[in-house]
Amino acid sequence: KIIGILKKNSRAKIVLNIQGCLTERLDWYNEKKLIKDIKSLAENGQIEFVETAKFHPILPFLPEKEIKRQIELNHQTNKYYFGKAYQPKGFFFPEMACDKKSIRLIKQLGYKWIILDEFSHQGKFGQVKFDRTYQFEGLKIIFRNRKLSFLLASQKAISSKKYLQILKNNLESNQFLVTANDGEIFGHRYHGREK
Repeated sequence: KIIGILKKNSRAKIVLNIQGCLTERLDWYNEKKLIKDIKSLAENGQIEFVETAKFHPILPFLPEKEIKRQIELNHQTNKYYFGKAYQPKGFFFPEMACDKKSIRLIKQLGYKWIILDEFSHQGKFGQVKFDRTYQFEGLKIIFRNRKLSFLLASQKAISSKKYLQILKNNLESNQFLVTANDGEIFGHRYHGREK
């Protein structure tokens, strides 16, 4: 449903994390039109891909060699399906679970930025200033706003009008908003949430 929304609104843009195993599964289920639509939207600049690990493993629990293998497999798979449109500059850690070892490896592999939950900043909430980006050894870190992300993902439906009012009450004019959620909450897990 998110892809349909993007197709109807040429000004809408998202950053998409899609594991190679999901891309293969879509192909296996003969969802070739969906794969083609994702590729087309990426070619049109409406989708920016981020890299991840192919089978959604928790990277801090893996040896460095396996982390690299998972990332390489993911890149090869998505490059096969999305072609030149697949040019990720950022990295998404499965379940946003990371450690310094895996962050350093992501930097070594040439990625420019990562997205993390705000809790990762200092192990508590309210510490991230959303008017700036952060860095770790030269790698840009973008923190998602957990409260405003989880509000979209909660079981209790919220109207767009109510959400915009909450944004107005929670963000200052110089702040930016980054949310990160699983795509299936929008119209799959919670019917009608994409609205």
